[in-house]
Amino acid sequence: MTTGFGPMTGRHRDAARSAAIGNPHHNAIAKDEPMRTNWRHTAGLVIFLAGTLLAGCVTVQDGGFARPAAAPVPEMDAELKPGLAVLYFPKRFVRHVDILPQGEDALEKGVPGPPVTNLNRRFGRGQVFKSGTNRGIGMEMTGFILLDKPGRYQFRVNSNDGFRLFMDGRMLLEDPAWHASGDQMTPPAAFKVSEPAWYSLRIRYFQRKGTAAFQFYWLPPGEAEFTPVPGRVLAHREPY
Repeated sequence: MTTGFGPMTGRHRDAARSAAIGNPHHNAIAKDEPMRTNWRHTAGLVIFLAGTLLAGCVTVQDGGFARPAAAPVPEMDAELKPGLAVLYFPKRFVRHVDILPQGEDALEKGVPGPPVTNLNRRFGRGQVFKSGTNRGIGMEMTGFILLDKPGRYQFRVNSNDGFRLFMDGRMLLEDPAWHASGDQMTPPAAFKVSEPAWYSLRIRYFQRKGTAAFQFYWLPPGEAEFTPVPGRVLAHREPY
């Protein structure tokens, strides 16, 4: 018998025969091989499943908003209209805000609604804003908030279910996942104002099922306690 490296010697034939009929070391390797194969198969399956779950939960740049952040607007801008522009995403029983339609997809799949003028709402099991439903609803709200005093503001949100809030182009507050235990209040977040103006405000929020709430609070400079953000400081330029 020959190999690619030349004739097989008697010693080589004995070794081959020993391996074929049950060399102990050879059998040990053979027994270990299925274990290695199973381990690799299991690891591959775990990676595949994790990738599948995360595929629907990817944050795109700038939070996935259909509208980009706007530059601050002077305090006396006459083009602003009351409330925030809103885009609803019906029949979305999601468990994370990032699974809502994003970017251009949000514009195609969203349903515009009347402006939202009140961000201090505990809906219970009633209709969520003007969405026409109390469950399986996502939404995007965009516009401006008037911060008319220089200094350090603080903000926080009580929500049920998840949300993300951007101010002046950066994420300020978030609690993005489904709430199994009901309403949850965020820790405070600070925003420093050097010049009074209308600053970009954008919110993405969803209600899966059960009770719902979205309450936006602030602590302006010089104030002693948090109070609901009043509707008079919310505005937008154009509806969706």
